Amino acid sequence: MGRLGTCEGMVRKSDSKPLAAPPSPERLVMDFEYSQEAQSLQQRLDAFMERYVVPYNGAWHQSVAQGIYPPPFLEDLTALAQAEGLWNLFCPSLHDDEPGRRLSNLAYAPLAEIMGRLP
Repeated sequence: MGRLGTCEGMVRKSDSKPLAAPPSPERLVMDFEYSQEAQSLQQRLDAFMERYVVPYNGAWHQSVAQGIYPPPFLEDLTALAQAEGLWNLFCPSLHDDEPGRRLSNLAYAPLAEIMGRLP
């Protein structure tokens, strides 16, 4: 049998490996369950949002409408979020000395949903 093309190192059809069998249906199932850590973060973040962020929502809009950005209370909320381990939740490329969680997309998605509830 002739070579396929003229490049050095090409294989003949007779030398190629057969294709693998398709995966079984059991191997196609993905586990979308949240880890215990992700579930705990969801509960903690939801409580944080209700306790600290939601009460400031009106003040946020008023401050921004007046051209005051960042609002004066944002630094305090940031410090609270950092202290409670709710800062830089996604950022998967953080270094070991940087604060944050390095969560996967699966773990971060419900947290982004919680944070995105405010208009």
